Amino acid sequence: MRVAKRSIRRLFATYALISLVPVLVLGVALGRSYGAETRRRGVAEARSESALIAHTAIEPLFDGQALDHGLTPAEDASLKRLVTDAIADRNVLRLRVRDLSGKVLFSDDGSGFNDKPEDESAEAARGETIARLTRLNSDNNDLGPRGVAAVEVYRPLLAGAADHQVGVLELYLPYRPIQDDVTTGLGMLQRNLALGLGLLYVALFVITGSVSRRLRRQVAINAFLAEHDMLTDLPNRSVFRRHAEAAVDGAIRGGQPVAIAIVDLDRFKEVNDSLGHPNGDRLLTELARRLAAHTRRGDTVARLGGDEFGIVLRDAEDPADTLARLREIIDSEVTVRGLPLSVEASIGFVVAPADGTDVD
Repeated sequence: MRVAKRSIRRLFATYALISLVPVLVLGVALGRSYGAETRRRGVAEARSESALIAHTAIEPLFDGQALDHGLTPAEDASLKRLVTDAIADRNVLRLRVRDLSGKVLFSDDGSGFNDKPEDESAEAARGETIARLTRLNSDNNDLGPRGVAAVEVYRPLLAGAADHQVGVLELYLPYRPIQDDVTTGLGMLQRNLALGLGLLYVALFVITGSVSRRLRRQVAINAFLAEHDMLTDLPNRSVFRRHAEAAVDGAIRGGQPVAIAIVDLDRFKEVNDSLGHPNGDRLLTELARRLAAHTRRGDTVARLGGDEFGIVLRDAEDPADTLARLREIIDSEVTVRGLPLSVEASIGFVVAPADGTDVD
């Protein structure tokens, strides 16, 4: 029994671990999804921030003429004053202004003037806004050590009363403040996700435990019903035969006699016919209880069907005397629904190995 319980516990623990796997996989997948969403929102926020810088600080410096001929001294000076404050406050990591061909006209750190125009600047010259997550000085033509995480934005510069596109603005915005801001917004969602997954696993664990207990109870009931009589709870014919075979084999090897008896109730049909089958069932149940109560632990009492019982008596030195006492117990008056009933029984028995060594 303890081995069976340990096996059940191991099986349940295995199932609990297996059921934990999809919950963890779901958590990892959602965590990665939230990470991707954080990056997507960060880049989107950087696009919005670059638009604000361009519309409020950069574009008003120009008169609406294309920058193909370069910047005027006044425009260059204004840009220098602007970026000095922005760079000092770490609101901007790098700022470049390009003409529509992609040539760098202004760079806060003096880089990029001799570099080949990048594809992103060409797209921005066609009116597109390009934003991507990168690191400062990560391009092949950049000088200096690889820097902090940043969002690189290329966007068209519009100026003049008619908002003519005059050039391209290239910005490197620090990603960490944006990431912190976005992560704060998603933090509660991630905590709720972790809590929800934890509660989901606990719920699955509880449901599984409940279903497992019910299944074990049902399996135990089915196993009992497969080997016992439903009316009397005594072992049935198949169990009786199995016990009889084991007892006969033991008698042959050990020399201790075994008695196998068949008990048949006399005129039981008259009880059913006169008092009804429910009362007949109550009589059978009481007689079965008496037989089971007055046999030894190693003996077997079974209901073979109808009003017939089987008895296996181990170490039966005097089976006739034992069976005579059982017959007296059966003959004793039984009260069923207030009616005193008396039945008699016929008992036939054989002793192994004296009368044979085969159960049949």
